[in-house]
Amino acid sequence: MNMIILVLLSLPLIVSGLFGTSLSVCVKDNQPTQIRLAFIPNGMTVSWTTSSNANSPTSVVKYGLSKTNLNKQASGYVTTYGTSNFHNVLLKGLTPNTIYYYQIAASGTVGTSGKYSFKTAPEPSNGQFTVTILGDWGSTQIVPLIKTPKGPMCTCSGDTLKALKKKLSSTDFFWHLGDAAYADDFYLNNHDFSSLLHHPYEGLLDNFQCTLQPLSSTKSYMILPGNHEVKCNEIPIIDDHCPKPTTNFSTFLDRYRMPGIESGGFSNLWYSFDYGLVHFAIINTETDFPSSPSGPGTSLDGGNFISNTAQLKWLENDLKKANNRRAQIPWIIVGGHRPFYSSSPDSICEACKTAFEPILIKYKVDMYFSGHAHWYERIYPIKNGKFNKNSNSYTHPTGIIHLTTGAAGNPECSESQHSPASYSANISYQCSFGQLRINSRTNAKWTVFDTTASNKIIDEININIKH
Repeated sequence: MNMIILVLLSLPLIVSGLFGTSLSVCVKDNQPTQIRLAFIPNGMTVSWTTSSNANSPTSVVKYGLSKTNLNKQASGYVTTYGTSNFHNVLLKGLTPNTIYYYQIAASGTVGTSGKYSFKTAPEPSNGQFTVTILGDWGSTQIVPLIKTPKGPMCTCSGDTLKALKKKLSSTDFFWHLGDAAYADDFYLNNHDFSSLLHHPYEGLLDNFQCTLQPLSSTKSYMILPGNHEVKCNEIPIIDDHCPKPTTNFSTFLDRYRMPGIESGGFSNLWYSFDYGLVHFAIINTETDFPSSPSGPGTSLDGGNFISNTAQLKWLENDLKKANNRRAQIPWIIVGGHRPFYSSSPDSICEACKTAFEPILIKYKVDMYFSGHAHWYERIYPIKNGKFNKNSNSYTHPTGIIHLTTGAAGNPECSESQHSPASYSANISYQCSFGQLRINSRTNAKWTVFDTTASNKIIDEININIKH
């Protein structure tokens, strides 16, 4: 017992001293890695990572309309913590719906990357597109580190990666609904500390972003926060033993640059962006609203970053503006990590529902996407608890369509099957992700794929809405 207490008390120093020693091999001192894209209005953010051993790092991107003529250049900024530098360069004033080529340029101690390309967001007049949506994924390296019962849901993160690569040509961007790397779950190795000390939290975060690069270097990877992004552990026995760089969303805030500044939100915790015929609004279901599940005083003790009303005021203002622009951009879609409706009562975020749902209803939001529950579930369109079970529910629906897609491969293996709730239209426990195709101002198609057989369709609906 005394030895265990000694190890626990020493854990912050030991873990912080070992960050990057095992799994962070993909981060090089000077070589750009973890290259990732994210939308900004009329532009794109190019981000990447280098080791903090690279002294005085600078951030420069060359870009242009031809792979052989990168005739423009932009500089950016660097943030840092722990063992990594995080580079961000904003490419502004780009032409909509246009392919650009780019390369991270040698500058200071930062080396040159290969050449990549991306396509900018279209205007509403060119509104057809497909977005691939998933939640609750997990690093492909997390499963070998933990000792939980093996099952299909906790061993399919590699299958998901393969399936997403196959869908790369058919998607315009990716949308991750929180709980990305599950790096905090390395504590789930039954407290075998001899193993724990060789598999640090930071290395799993690096591994996840390195495996993302084939996707995120050519398609925007938009992401929102989940409960597994708050701090380095959720296990009470070793609570409060996270070094400061790994508490209160610190790693998440540095690793993913989203358009919070440009949309009047807050960093990558709540923000919005337009893509074609859709206005996307991203909410933080963890902190910064009354009775938030991961907020001050909870076991995760995150936030508040502004106040417990600032996010709600932002959302009200953002959706009001979006609703007034429906003649140009008719669809409004909101995403957050936690569901408002679920066949598992434990997965329902009542505080989220109380805080956010009235605003979504007020401004006639079309769809709400979530993760957190480790399965796929489609809810009949619902408004103020009322829903209609019939084959025409998705033709001119009278409520919001709620879709939970949290089955990308989380490593926890702790979910049991549930009897469908009265408002549940479809529920599946297969590893999966979805694709939303916006076809026109009034029609969209939602398709869910089994990740272990990416051509197998689990669920599919046509949505017709008169805006």
